Amino acid sequence: MTFFKFRRNKNVRVIKPRSRMDRIWTMLSWACKIGFLVWLYVHLSEILITAILALAVWYVLLPLLRKNKRGVRPR
Repeated sequence: MTFFKFRRNKNVRVIKPRSRMDRIWTMLSWACKIGFLVWLYVHLSEILITAILALAVWYVLLPLLRKNKRGVRPR
């Protein structure tokens, strides 16, 4: 019993003409992929900038403010 029919010419490929819907689908999927990557880049860079600013405030501005408060003596 054979389940498969073997073709003699395996190296001959039949190139089907792509339909219009197939092209539109491909373009849509690529647009979605590129849009998602752009969105990801924008939001990751935004998070990174926010984190850097927060660290700068925490390690630079807060010690300066504390140093100024230490100089003032309570009466």
